[in-house]
Amino acid sequence: MELETREQKLYSESSKVNQNLTKLKISRNEIGAEGTKPLWQSLKVNQALAKLDLSRNEIGAEGVESLSESLKVNQGLTDLKLNRNENGVEGMKAFGESLKSNQSLTKLDLSRNGIGAEGTKPLWQSLKVNQALATLKLSHNGIGTEGTEPLWQSLKVNQTLAKLNLANNGIGSKDTKVAHQENVQELLQSLKINTSLVKLHFDGNTINKKDLNQMNNLIKRNNYFQKHLTKSAKEGNLSKNSKN
Repeated sequence: MELETREQKLYSESSKVNQNLTKLKISRNEIGAEGTKPLWQSLKVNQALAKLDLSRNEIGAEGVESLSESLKVNQGLTDLKLNRNENGVEGMKAFGESLKSNQSLTKLDLSRNGIGAEGTKPLWQSLKVNQALATLKLSHNGIGTEGTEPLWQSLKVNQTLAKLNLANNGIGSKDTKVAHQENVQELLQSLKINTSLVKLHFDGNTINKKDLNQMNNLIKRNNYFQKHLTKSAKEGNLSKNSKN
C-alpha cells in the first residue's frame, strides 16, 4: 500500500509522541526523497523505533542526506535497510559523516545502490571512528578493487564490525595480476590485525583458491577468538555475581 503525503505527515506527528512503535516497514512504495522528509523529522524526536525498512523507495541522494542529519541526533534506531534506493555518492558522503557520531545503528543494508568506489570511501572513514556498527551489507555496488583499498586500512582500526557482505562487487575482475595480488595481500594483512570480523561474504569477486582458504582461516580464527572472549566475559560476570 502506498503512503499518501497526508498519511506521511500524520505518521510524522504521531511518531513524535508514540513510544510504542519499534518496527516499521515501508519498502517498495516509491515514496522518494520528498516522501521521507516527515519521517526523518520524527526520528530526531522519537527514540523508540529500532527497526526501519525503506528498501526500494527511490530515496536518492537527497533523501539520504536528510536522513543523515537525523541519524546524528537519533540514538534509538539499530537496524536500517536502505537497499535499492539509488543513494549516490553525495548521499553516501553525508551518510558517512552521520555514522561518525551515531552510536546506536548496529545493522545497515546498503546493497544494490550503485555507489561505486567513490561512494564507499566515506563509509570506510567512518569505520575508523564508529564503534557500534556490527553488520554491513554492500553487495552489488560496483565497488571494485579501488573501493576496497581504504576498507582494508579501516579494518586494521575497527574492532566492532562482525559481518561484512561484499559479494558481487567486481573486486579483482579488471585488475592486472600484480595489482590484484597486492590488493589480496592487503586484505589478508588487515585480517591478521582485525579480530572482530567473523563473516565476510566475498563470492562473485575474483580471488584464487589459496588466498580464499587463507582468508577463511583468518575468519575462523576470529570466530574462535570471539567465542572465547564472550565465554570469558560471561564467566567473569558469573564470578562477580557469586561474590555478591
